[in-house]
Amino acid sequence: MSDMSSNKLAVFDMDGTLYRSETSFMPAVKSLLKENGLAVPEDEFLFRFIGEPDSVFIRWLKMLNAEKPAHILYREFQGAELGAVERDGQLYEGVIPLLGWLKEQDFNLAVCSNATEIYLNTVLEKFNLLTMFSALRVPKGSENKTMMLREIKNKFSPGIGFMIGDRSHDMTAANENYLVFIGALYGFGRKEIEGAEYSVEKPMQIRALIEDFTQAEDI
Repeated sequence: MSDMSSNKLAVFDMDGTLYRSETSFMPAVKSLLKENGLAVPEDEFLFRFIGEPDSVFIRWLKMLNAEKPAHILYREFQGAELGAVERDGQLYEGVIPLLGWLKEQDFNLAVCSNATEIYLNTVLEKFNLLTMFSALRVPKGSENKTMMLREIKNKFSPGIGFMIGDRSHDMTAANENYLVFIGALYGFGRKEIEGAEYSVEKPMQIRALIEDFTQAEDI
């Protein structure tokens, strides 16, 4: 439930920020490629798709010139990935205590992700986190992170707000919406966000940064 009386907002990216996406994405994509007789690229190549819009991954599937159309391959991948989330999916260490602390501090929490709605809900339901968040936002049509984050910000009109993410589009969205960006260097876009003013090597370090900001606001 949202608390519209709260003036504090923390928005999280999902993949590479809250959720260790490689625990489900990698087995799913490797299984897909092997089952269709396609070469499996190096892990570093595959990591670049995590957190990007689905259109980027589908574009690559088209380039494989497989016997099956790309949309069929993508559908097979989605099924495999959701199954892998249920079996093997993992959050980053410290995520649940961090979210609990933020709720105790009267923050509204939101997720702003390039993922699909079914994927996002599957991850959050697996870890019983759906009720922690006051807003969940995934792309509609050609929407980007900046547009989605603007809608979340307008919903809550925070006095102080944070966007926590691991990719350059998270940082751009935060900057264009005048939210404090905290870079998750432990995710998949470390090189993209190395220039961020505030960054962390693990989730629980986010708490100290937010504490510093909120205490300064109270002075």
